[in-house]
Amino acid sequence: MNGISIEDFYEFHFKDLESNSLILDVRGIDEYKESRISGSLNIPHTELLNNLEKLSGKNKIYIHCKMGGRASMAHKILSSELEDKVELIAITDGGMKRWESNGYPVEK
Repeated sequence: MNGISIEDFYEFHFKDLESNSLILDVRGIDEYKESRISGSLNIPHTELLNNLEKLSGKNKIYIHCKMGGRASMAHKILSSELEDKVELIAITDGGMKRWESNGYPVEK
């Protein structure tokens, strides 16, 4: 599993996000409504299998949650379903909680 920190995501990926990449927020809907990374797509980790079509056409998907646990679970689910069709990168060290505490941009 490709796993990175929220800081590495911000510094090396977020600022220059490729056009065919996706930030996938796998937190609950209420958490997402409260605050989110701009441009992210919310699909709770428990709903991924029912929403695979929303991920089609992407080359790279960055998966994040509040702290890293659900991102790891989502990575496992998507790895088995999407096989080698897309590069999956889980943000397992930190998440939305640390994103906000670091003062990174948030959409509310």
